Amino acid sequence: MSLVVTDGFNGLERVIQQVYPLAKQQRCLVHIARNMSSKVKRVDRAPIIEQFKQVYRATSFEEARKLLRQFMDEWKPRYKKVMESLEKTENLFTFYQLPYCIWPSIYSTNLIESLNKEIKRQCKKKVVFPNEESLERCLVTIFEDYNFKFGHRVHKGFGACSDTLDSLFD
Repeated sequence: MSLVVTDGFNGLERVIQQVYPLAKQQRCLVHIARNMSSKVKRVDRAPIIEQFKQVYRATSFEEARKLLRQFMDEWKPRYKKVMESLEKTENLFTFYQLPYCIWPSIYSTNLIESLNKEIKRQCKKKVVFPNEESLERCLVTIFEDYNFKFGHRVHKGFGACSDTLDSLFD
């Protein structure tokens, strides 16, 4: 395991560190933005989210840190707890250690979210699983179908930097 992108689920990052001590971790910036948006006044949501997007769409780590500082300085007087929470968040900018061409794919959990939606959609067809093996068979079938459908694809940006990624994670 080389990189894990998480949604901030309580305790998950600690467990990942224990099980995969060499894996880099990245917090999902889309989840962070949604979380912030739910804790601010409606009138401020759009400007806050737009400004936060500029932070994680910066072209360098240094620029992102500068924009994050400006963002927090601007909004901390109105939303002290929200900005303090953001300030304490770890693994915001891990993706800057990797090639630029894959940044949009790895600063969020979007890649896995589509698989999760498919699992949910398929499992809803079954009202109840009589036992654990039944659930396991269902999941294996979903994974096999998903791999058959998408296994041959190379996600946007990954093909262009596969050699670089191989050398980073060897």
